[in-house]
Amino acid sequence: MKRIFIFTAVLIVVAGCTSKEETVRSAADGFLSNYWKADYQEARQFCTPDFAALIDTAVAESGSLPDLIREQMRTFSENTSYEIVAIDAESVENRAVIEYELQAAGIEKPLRKRLVMVREGKKYLVDDMD
Repeated sequence: MKRIFIFTAVLIVVAGCTSKEETVRSAADGFLSNYWKADYQEARQFCTPDFAALIDTAVAESGSLPDLIREQMRTFSENTSYEIVAIDAESVENRAVIEYELQAAGIEKPLRKRLVMVREGKKYLVDDMD
């Protein structure tokens, strides 16, 4: 009886824990979904302070673009989808590399892109992207 109780307790604890890959995937998905919807304020929540500052700079600089270009960028973002295809959260401690495919309207073949995330506390935050 004691063994069954211990086994059940361990099973409950393990089932309640989120794996590293699930944590990384959730953060990457949060960032990507907001970033590609052009909701940069929300996307910043999933970034390191340095990367969030880069996003802020890019957004500020985009304000000086002609209206036509900004409208084309908005349309591109609205018609873009992504799929996370690989997560490597094991090769380097406290770091994860996420590969995703970006499917943009008018482009037949998806573009292969990647995010680099770093662990800060219990969270993984975007630190770089290409």
